[in-house]
Parts: sequence; C-alpha cells; structure tokens
Amino acid sequence: MKYTVSVAMCTYNGEQYLQEQLDSLANQTITPNELVICDDCSTDNTIQILEKFKSQVPFTVKIIQNENRIGVVQNFSNAIVNCTQDIIFLSDQDDYWQPTRIEKMLQQFEIDPRRMVVSSNAIFGDDKLNPIPMESMLESRLAIDKYFGKMANGYLTTKNIPLEAGCSMALQRAYAHQIFPLTLKEIGYDVWISNITPFLGIKYFICEEPLFIHRLHNNNCSWSLVNKQYETQRNIEQVQKENKKFYVRSLQVYWRSEPIYKFALNFSVDLPKDCIDSQEAQNRKEELLKYMNYLDFRRNMQRHFGRSLYGLFSRECKAIYRQCPQPVLCQFYDLWKSFDNIPKNPLHWFKRKKAEQNQ
Repeated sequence: MKYTVSVAMCTYNGEQYLQEQLDSLANQTITPNELVICDDCSTDNTIQILEKFKSQVPFTVKIIQNENRIGVVQNFSNAIVNCTQDIIFLSDQDDYWQPTRIEKMLQQFEIDPRRMVVSSNAIFGDDKLNPIPMESMLESRLAIDKYFGKMANGYLTTKNIPLEAGCSMALQRAYAHQIFPLTLKEIGYDVWISNITPFLGIKYFICEEPLFIHRLHNNNCSWSLVNKQYETQRNIEQVQKENKKFYVRSLQVYWRSEPIYKFALNFSVDLPKDCIDSQEAQNRKEELLKYMNYLDFRRNMQRHFGRSLYGLFSRECKAIYRQCPQPVLCQFYDLWKSFDNIPKNPLHWFKRKKAEQNQ
C-alpha cells in the first residue's frame, strides 16, 4: 500500500533553527504531501521564513496562525487534526531529519498496516547539530528500565510503550484523529500518545536506527534542564543522569493524576480488531483499576490516621518489602483491599498479614 504523508509542525519564535529543519524536510527521499504548521503567535521572523519556504517547495504548506497563545500541547493537537494525509509525522521546529527518515518509517507501516504508531530512534546534538557523546533516545529509555524499573505510580512502565518524545513519532491518521483533539489539560500530547496507545492495545513499532538529530539548546521546550547541565558542566555522565530523571519525572507527574486515569478508562477507538491486542488492553485496564482502588484506599488511610502516621506506615512497608521489583503499595494492594474496618494499628496488621502469607 502506498501511503500519503502529512508533517505536523508547531512553531514559536523558532527563527534560529527553523530553516535547517525545513530544509531537511525538503531533502527527504520521499517528500511529504503536505506540511501543516501551527504557529503560536511568534514575534520574530518565523512566519516570514515559513512563507518563503512555502513558495519554494512543490508540496502543500499550510500555515495556521493562532490568534492567542495556546501552548505546545494544544498547538500540536490543532496541527494533527488539520492534517489530511494517511500518515502524520510529528516534527519539532529545531530538529534535523536524516534524508531517509520518511522513507524508512513508511516501510514499517507498509510491512504491517495494522501498526498505528511508528517511532524512530534519534541521536542528540548540540545547538550546531554536532553529536553529543551520550546515549541515543532509545538507549535513554532502555536505561530508565534498567536503573529505575517501574514508575513510582505503580502502573505505567517505560517498557513496551513508544518512545516518549513526540518528535520521534508518526501515526496513521485513522488513529490520530480519534485520540485528538486532546481535551485534557494535565498531560502532554506526546505522553498521551505514548501511554494511551499500549493501554488500548494498539499495535506499534520502534525503529532502532537513529533517523533524526534531536537538537538540545537552552530554548528547548522540554530539554532545557538537560542542556543547561551540558552547557555549564560539559559532564556527559551528569547529562545522562538528568536525562533519565527527566523522563521518570515527566511520567510520574503526568500519569499520577486521577482525572487522567478516569479519562483513559472511558476512552475507546474504532479500529479493525486485528489492529488491537485485546488481551494486552484488558491487562492494562485491570492494572489501572487496581491502582485507582489503591488511591481510594490511600485517601481512606489518610482520613483515618492523618498524613504523618500514614507516611510512617508507607515508609515501614517499603522497608519491609524493599527487595520487591514493583512499588510496594501497589504490589500488596490485594492485602489492603480486604479491609472492612481499617485497623487501629495498620503497621501491626500489615506485618501480621505478611507473616500469614509466608506460612
């Protein structure tokens, strides 16, 4: 099957690096059929650069200028819903694509048309696109699995989910237009794609070959912390450490929100059955329901005992089960949910239950 291609790009005061990214799009071995750009009220020469580029390329360029600032999440959401072609590539304004990126990612959709999302690996570059001697984007995610394991919220893991960065992704429009526009304000557009996709059991693929350079500089929307560390210390090990912390922190902040859990539980898409792993979706739904029940239990504990005693209880539990591969409070929720009346001393009750379990 021959796919047509849209590229969804968002811009905001991007004149410094925008032209290089536009040139990399124009130099693809398979050029896009359309480029949809949503500009979030830039005050520099971004629009002039885009208009000039529009007049020079053979494919369609749509420039949508927002009347008011709406932020990167809603800006990308708008760009995605305005794309009209089969496959939608997401693009930052300051990266640089290898000439074969579109071609090689389209091949993965052609190999298995049931794949709704394909992500590509990337290397990191400085503001001049010189490679930074640190882990690739995919290696960074694998390192999180190795050093951090499961996320602290007890449900979502970094394993088996597409690469977090939106700039690494391409989606089939049939799927993208069902998960966007994004109405939630508590979550990033790329975190939403990365987590709702496996949650629904949607098929996806990750290209291990780095197909673009992800530029790090002080004005990055998400990587300024990592880049500032790199600029001030030139300490690559520290950059890698901050890189891992950033991913873990972003997932914890985004996905510990109960409104997001409830939204995900009630979310569905209309796709052919062979595009969905129903067993995987059911397993993840059960995990999520389990965690939401734990949240109710935790509120009940805090209400009965106050935050200080509840905090002591949590720390003691973690000390007892510190060898467990998963977060303690979630792994042993099956014990806690048997509460009819919360005991006066939860720590003693917990230790007794542990002893009974070991008999």
